[in-house]
Amino acid sequence: MFFAYSLKRFDLLKKFWVILLVSFSNVYPQFVNDSLIYSPNYYNTNSMSSSYSKQLNTHNLLSNITYSVDFNNIFFGMNNTFNSTVIKSRAKNIRDEEYLSLLGQYKFSEIIEAGFNLRQNSFADDRSLAINKSTLGYATIFGNFYPQQNIKITPFWGFADNSQIGLEDKGTVYGASGKVTDFKLSDFNLNADFGTKTEDINRRNNTNYSYALSVENSLENNLTNKINGMYTEASKDFYFETDSLTSTKFNISKNIQTRIEKKYIVSDQIHFSPGNSPFSFNAEAQVSWRNIDRNTKYILVENINSSSFDSKIEEFKLNFLSSFSYITNNLSSIVQLIYAEQEEKHNAKFLQGASQSIFTKRQDTEAQKNNSAQQTTISSLLRYKFSQSDIISFSMFHRKLVYNTPSENNFDDRDELLSIISLSYNKKISPFFNMYINLEGSFNKIVYIFSERSSNNNVQRTLKLSSGGTFKGSKLISRNDFEVSANYTAYDFTDLNPNLKSFAFRQFAYKDSTRINLTRSVDATFYGYVKLSEQGDFIWKSFKGKPVRYLQEIYIEPKMEYRYKQLAFGTGVRYFSLNTFKFNENSKLISDSKYSSIGPISSIKYFVQKSIVVSCTGWFEFITNETQTKREMANLFIDVKWNI
Repeated sequence: MFFAYSLKRFDLLKKFWVILLVSFSNVYPQFVNDSLIYSPNYYNTNSMSSSYSKQLNTHNLLSNITYSVDFNNIFFGMNNTFNSTVIKSRAKNIRDEEYLSLLGQYKFSEIIEAGFNLRQNSFADDRSLAINKSTLGYATIFGNFYPQQNIKITPFWGFADNSQIGLEDKGTVYGASGKVTDFKLSDFNLNADFGTKTEDINRRNNTNYSYALSVENSLENNLTNKINGMYTEASKDFYFETDSLTSTKFNISKNIQTRIEKKYIVSDQIHFSPGNSPFSFNAEAQVSWRNIDRNTKYILVENINSSSFDSKIEEFKLNFLSSFSYITNNLSSIVQLIYAEQEEKHNAKFLQGASQSIFTKRQDTEAQKNNSAQQTTISSLLRYKFSQSDIISFSMFHRKLVYNTPSENNFDDRDELLSIISLSYNKKISPFFNMYINLEGSFNKIVYIFSERSSNNNVQRTLKLSSGGTFKGSKLISRNDFEVSANYTAYDFTDLNPNLKSFAFRQFAYKDSTRINLTRSVDATFYGYVKLSEQGDFIWKSFKGKPVRYLQEIYIEPKMEYRYKQLAFGTGVRYFSLNTFKFNENSKLISDSKYSSIGPISSIKYFVQKSIVVSCTGWFEFITNETQTKREMANLFIDVKWNI
């Protein structure tokens, strides 16, 4: 009797934990980053990688190491990422980012774990930015509690050290996160997340809250309904430079701005897929709100200007999506319809004692940013398999956008129409050769409502025909692609505005990628492309044009590759040229500019016991141009990966 009574109480306790966690989810949220940081899964992949690249004037180094050990209920994990970019131009720029996280955890039982976490994020940029240097450091202790298998709760507490633009703040950080995964409650499947984080650091206070709740119900006849809800709130204080008068008045070296962002999302999804039927239907409706509120802590009313006022943004979004699909062995088809609305309002916040005229000026500036948009999209895809070697595909995309601005001083109101149609055919001619042909056309029209911007009204028409094939033999693999395309852009009022000219752009492109196996250890490879382009003035009504500019772009890279045990080595030549031409009055080509680059290229890849891969690719360029100016440039890419 006592044992049965204990089991009954335990079942009630489990349900209590679920109800309690779902209730907390309405107040506290999921913090994905913090939830991952306190989980061993974040550190489980034992690997090390480092890559260095030097191209043109930019040097980049990216390194990462993830390592963990797990023995006798003790877990230790580390994750470190470092990214450094150096740009050498007239002014040298250095940007460094580093992330380090250490986790130690002991498993007391199946329901209780405890541990510590040390974490540091640092950012530094020597450019003159609003925030060009910051460091975040955390030292926390935490516990993982599992009231039952699919419920996890993680409270944490510790110390925080935050440095931003020369000011350092210290204090405490505390919060909790939790997760319910696939909890069955009658006919419903529940998933919920919650998390909260508070940083109380001297002059600043940063808080984050969010929650997510998902309820799924599977009805008869393969009908599924899923309702999702989410709420997030983030409040963060930033330091920024202040003027001397405000600094003297309030005895501060830096001012503080608080940015509060709140977001609500509710959605409902329906999926219907009858058994043994090729038909299926999906529908989703989503509504979301977002508010962004900015508050400056120290404002000197006696020295106010239009930029002194804080602002608030309110955003509303509404989305509807529905799709129908029909799939059989030979036929695949889908039709999708999307409707979306968005409204955005900007407001300035009045300061007590400020000049009404200055505030009105700022309010008018903010009001010019107000906008609303409605977008309707319909798309479809049809794929039919005539035989084992013949497939034809057809796709269509159509979108209409209506963009409105209520302000009398904003003339960006416009309507946009975009249509894209594509038809392709794929043929397997033999076990070794496949070919394709594709035809695509698009129509894009933009109409500005007001005369102040109507000179930008235009219609863009494009047409593209491409074809190619792939040959895969025992010794030869080759892919070749051809493409011809044309783009015709016509402005509505070229007669009234001589600065606007309708134009045409035509291009032919050919690309070849080939690999020949000469011996068991030697391959010959080739990669190259040719692009020939022409741009000119164009009159759509008479379909006549005058060429203005011609471009010739060529890239060739032949290489020999050699493999010996765990070593792969390649060497060859890299050539690139870009020549531009103008047309004279007799429509003859006249050279305008020349750029050519040629030099050796090599690559090395070394496999160490299948766990370490070291690869290096580099090329040296001898560059010349139309003025016969000669330059030399080295490019290098180094990558090291180690699966520990």
